[in-house]
Amino acid sequence: SIEEAGGKALAVQTDVRRRAQVQSLVDVALEQFGGVHVMVNNVGGTFQVPTLELSDNGLEAVLRVNLKAMFLGSQIAAR
Repeated sequence: SIEEAGGKALAVQTDVRRRAQVQSLVDVALEQFGGVHVMVNNVGGTFQVPTLELSDNGLEAVLRVNLKAMFLGSQIAAR
């Protein structure tokens, strides 16, 4: 593990679709580590339905996770 190798790691439960929660995550990293040195911005989701049956709400939910969350994480960490 990272800690067994002498490093530090931290897991923070975050709803990555919410700007305020992503900001809080980055704030914790700043407090604990002095900055964001590495961010594994790896998130994704989908619904197990045929494309022709995916509703507008379902599509928007997928885009919030797969697109918006990636953008928010990158933008906030870069600032």
